[in-house]
Amino acid sequence: MNMWIVQKSKYKQVEGLEVILSNIYKNMDSCMVKRPSSVDKYISQIRDTIVEIEKSYGVLGSLLRCGPRQTFFSGQLIRFADLYSHTCLNLLYYPFFYLFRAAATLMPHEATIDLKEKAMSMDTTTSISEAQIKRNAPFLKDTKQLTLCAEEMNLNDSTDSGENFANFED
Repeated sequence: MNMWIVQKSKYKQVEGLEVILSNIYKNMDSCMVKRPSSVDKYISQIRDTIVEIEKSYGVLGSLLRCGPRQTFFSGQLIRFADLYSHTCLNLLYYPFFYLFRAAATLMPHEATIDLKEKAMSMDTTTSISEAQIKRNAPFLKDTKQLTLCAEEMNLNDSTDSGENFANFED
């Protein structure tokens, strides 16, 4: 805890530099061939600050941080905070059959989807992805005009012959 108090200004400095970098990168895309020279300056400042932070932890470094970021170990401590204690006697406050497990959280790519909106717009009996249709029926030109039922398309069949789509030719 003392390290956090002493090094807090350095962590804030790194966060500020990362915000500046993100603002520089914000308007760039894959058309950019050369990165701006200011990016190198900010990256070297971030590296130098992280080196200063790491020096304060001694030879082995920190178990909970790598520079300004948390380590995997610290993430596990946060997830299983009930088990992180100064004494194992605290486990006596739980029943012997208690199941310690992490809270259910979404992966980053799942968190960007509005699940309620997706569920309302999708009828599970008639929904077949466009990729499935193209894979099973390469002769179709416009898959958006085609609506199929799952019963009409044998999804359990591993053949890609297109025989399930014989009635849907143009």
